[in-house]
This record gives sequence, C-alpha cells and structure tokens, in this order.
Amino acid sequence: LILLFVLGNTAEALTPSNHTSNAAIIVSSSRYWHNYRHASNALSIYKVLKSMGGFSDDNIVLMLADDIPYNARNPFKNTIYGSYAQGGKGDNLFQVDDDKKGGGVEVDYRGTDVTIDAFRRVLLGRHLPGESSSRKLDILSPNTNLLIFMTGHGGDQFFKFQDGEEITTHDLQSLFYHMKKLRRFQEALVIMDTCQAFSMADGIDIENVRVVGSSLKGENSYSHHNDAEIGLSVIDRFTHNFMEYLDKRKRQWDAKRASLSSKQKKRETKYHQNVLDTISIKEAVVDSMSRSNLGSNVGLKDNNCIRSSKDVPLSDFFAMKGTSRGKGGDSLDLLTDKSNFLGLEARQVTSSFSSQVCGSDKKEQLQTSVTMTRNNVDADDNQGGNVGGDGIGMKPSDPIFLLYLVVLGILVISSSKMKYI
Repeated sequence: LILLFVLGNTAEALTPSNHTSNAAIIVSSSRYWHNYRHASNALSIYKVLKSMGGFSDDNIVLMLADDIPYNARNPFKNTIYGSYAQGGKGDNLFQVDDDKKGGGVEVDYRGTDVTIDAFRRVLLGRHLPGESSSRKLDILSPNTNLLIFMTGHGGDQFFKFQDGEEITTHDLQSLFYHMKKLRRFQEALVIMDTCQAFSMADGIDIENVRVVGSSLKGENSYSHHNDAEIGLSVIDRFTHNFMEYLDKRKRQWDAKRASLSSKQKKRETKYHQNVLDTISIKEAVVDSMSRSNLGSNVGLKDNNCIRSSKDVPLSDFFAMKGTSRGKGGDSLDLLTDKSNFLGLEARQVTSSFSSQVCGSDKKEQLQTSVTMTRNNVDADDNQGGNVGGDGIGMKPSDPIFLLYLVVLGILVISSSKMKYI
C-alpha cells in the first residue's frame, strides 16, 4: 500500500521549470519598534529559503528597514520571534540554523539604506561604483527564477518604504519591463504581505511574472497575535499561516519517508528531493488560506505566465538550484541620475486578467479590467543617458569615450607644463 501511495504521488508530480539558478530579494520596509511584525515576516521567509530551500546568502538580498534585534525596547537582544519569546527560549528568527551549518542572518541593507532606489538597483544590476558584492544579485540571468517578498505598509496600488516614499504598481510594471529587456529573470514570483496588497498586481502584465497579495483592494492585512513578553504583535496572519502550512507538510513528509524502505525512498527521491517539490504555489498561498483565518482574501495573478500556479512546485522559487552568485546575469553600473531610472515617456494600455481569490469556503474567478502605464522606451536605443534599454550611456569600449580620455590627458599634461613656464 505504501508503494502504491508513492507511485500514485509520483504519477501526479508537479513539473519543475528548466531554470538553472535561483535568487531572492526580501524587503521589510517599515521602521520603528511597533512594526516588529514586518521584520518577523521577512525573516520567516528568509528562514524557509535557508533551512528548507538550501539557499546561500549569496543568492539572497535581505532588506530590513529597522534594526529590531538591537532596538532598546527589545527585551531579548539580538532576537526576533515569529511565535512566542518563551523567556528568550523561543524560535529566534535572527539566528538561522540550516541542515549544513549554523549561521546568523546576513542583512544586506538596513536602516536608511532600505530605499526604492536601492531596491531598483539590486533588481536591474545598476549599482553605484564600489558597491559591495554582498549587496548585489549578479546571478540574475535569463535562466534565473526570482522570488520577491515585500512586507510593510501599503494601500491602493502603492507600497511604502519607511513612510517617506512609495513605489506604485506602475513603477513595478516598468521595473519588470526593464528587467525583461535586460534578461534578468526567467520567471518571477512576487509575494506582498500588506494592506490592499493585491492592488499592486493591477498594472503588471509582464510575461512570466506572477503576483500574490495577502489582501484585495479595500481589505486590510492583519497581525496574527501579540506576545505579552515583547509587548506587541510579532507576525502577520498571511505569513504565519504560510509558515504553519509548510511546517505541517514538512512533518507529514518526514513521517512518510520514515516509513519507507531504502528502495522506496530511492524511488520517491527520483521525483521529490524536497517537500517543496510536492506543494504547488496555488496550494501554498491560496488553497491553504481562508478568510476566516486571515480576515482578508488572497489574490493570485498568473494569467501572463506559461504555467498555471496550480502546476508550479513551490521549489521553483523557494529551493536553490544551479549556480551561485557571480556566474550569470549582466551587471551594469548606473551612470545616470536616479530620476531617469525608469525612462521618460509613458503610454496607456489596457490589460484584462483573471484573479484567483481565496474566500472563506470557495474560490471565485474575478474578471478585472485595469488601466496602467508602462514606460515606452525602445530597448534597442543605446543613446547616452538613456536607461530604457540595454544602453546606459558611454561605456569604456566606446570610441568617443576613449577619445575623451585622450583629450583629457593632453589637457592635463599641457596644464602641468604651463606651471613651469
């Protein structure tokens, strides 16, 4: 019976994509102690990638807008708890232990460094000169599956960075448009845990970019529970339920494998190397959720993707595959002002999409028509100062740039000689 169970599962196995590498950017954009739960959300996803997905820090860029572990009001220094502190003995998300080695959390951007500009530079690979390699995702390439997780405060078609600036759905659409032109990903999964999160999907119609929002337009995203020792909410409901579901499936997976013989385990491993191989994206972020638990509905948009989310294993985005950072992708230095980061001209286009919504007891299909803007920049335009396509200004190999250096050198030498006359 066990063997039949295994064979039945493998016959219905989810089909992974043919990508060769994975990368992730995790953003907690809220400052101040009372937003403890947002840092907890981000570190919970980080823990899944490290402990269950086999990610290394080289393939993750982690942005935390506040140093919660070191906050003066934190009764348990150097810790963040997503469940309960238990007198300092709870599961500390700021100390991640994977199966291979124990290790802490590598925060790449913290405090005031967490900005929209930094977020864009990481995704486009257009860093300022001298930027540390640990703050880049140079692995991004046409063969990379990219996970983007964003948590913080938001509203109708906008997401806040530290209450000082906002990134809109049109900004994200333009960002993915340029990433596509720069060949920076194969497929992308964007998960947003914030109020009215799914409204950020309205203007995104780039091929193979799927978006998940923890709440629909007009809905709030709620915290899960308070910890009396810490004195505030420690995690949001969507992230908590996601983690709880993965934990339940992991325990079931371990129990099933423990009951198999060596031969049966070998057969099973041929199809499923990780529990994440057995869970679809739709199952994990829609089917496992309910309005009664969240207080909101989960939105899923994948109409522009070549595969339906019910057929895509979670491991395509949450488990490491292929090379480490530095062996793929085109890293470009941004030589132009950030005000021109995403081009100049915008045009109106209309897109209709189908959204899968999680209700209390049933799933609905919403047909929504949205109007959004997209930067109309020719990808083949390589004129100086235009960052819309592959060209970003003068390059060291350009003849005009070399001529400029020669003329500059002659002027410097002439100026030096004049001093001695």
